[in-house]
Amino acid sequence: MAAFTSKGRGSQAACGLLAQVLDSAPCLLMAKAARFDFVLLDGEHGDLDLSRLGSLLLMADALELPTLVRVPELSRFWISHTLDLGASAVMVPMIETPAQARQLVEWA
Repeated sequence: MAAFTSKGRGSQAACGLLAQVLDSAPCLLMAKAARFDFVLLDGEHGDLDLSRLGSLLLMADALELPTLVRVPELSRFWISHTLDLGASAVMVPMIETPAQARQLVEWA
């Protein structure tokens, strides 16, 4: 995924920030200032609702900071809404079967 490549570091691995508790606009500003390549917003273990997620994704987009969102579960609702709100990618917990992986791809 091109959005998650290292910027300006040659062949070095990309570096990101997991925002589980500090899921607010200042957190995104700090990540950008620290020159992180992306932010992972945790909707599985954090208390991230759709309203706050939408605001954070708008801010991240304005900062040109790619976002990976870990959704709470494998569901069409969470995957489609998260991508519609502007997430660069989604991470889905507990994919345990090939059928679940195919379902995820279909919904994305």
